[in-house]
Amino acid sequence: MTIQNPVLDAIRRRRHVGALAMTQPGPDAAQLDAILEAATAAPDHGKLVPFRFAVISPEQRAAYVAASLQAFREAIPDADEVGLAKARGKAEQAPVVVALIAAFQPDHPKIGMPDQWLTVGCVLQNMWLAAESLGFHCGVSSGRLLETATMRRAFGVSGAEQLVSVVAIGTAKEPQTPRPKPDVSGLLRPFAG
Repeated sequence: MTIQNPVLDAIRRRRHVGALAMTQPGPDAAQLDAILEAATAAPDHGKLVPFRFAVISPEQRAAYVAASLQAFREAIPDADEVGLAKARGKAEQAPVVVALIAAFQPDHPKIGMPDQWLTVGCVLQNMWLAAESLGFHCGVSSGRLLETATMRRAFGVSGAEQLVSVVAIGTAKEPQTPRPKPDVSGLLRPFAG
């Protein structure tokens, strides 16, 4: 028997929708504030706040697209025109773009990196679920493009900080079907103590 409640239903419905599969509308300023506020409610051992956000404003979109294309060329030196066009589309298409930056304290005497990474992961999940609860979809980009000097410079990432993901937020062009989930019973193991 599946228990129904709004929070559980939102978690079950969560789907990745890439920027190329998005259209307007995206969240307005008040909705985006609510999404980011919900994100900050993540568990945070020691209240370190090991994260920050960068929102790409409409006036910054052209610069973001240029940085994305430069980062693509930097990460993939033999990039072809098809790849560059896809990178351009991803940067241009999403109605709203928010970067999640990990602002770690790697030398903290009590709170290790695993705890700080867990906080950042929870921030991302809260952001995603908050956006979905407001009727939007998210697409999360991560990986080698975000590790380039171009993207680090564009987002002002320095020191122990890491550009973890770029989150596209908007409306899916097509209806989304539920994603298959693993059977929980196959994931349970007895305590070995």
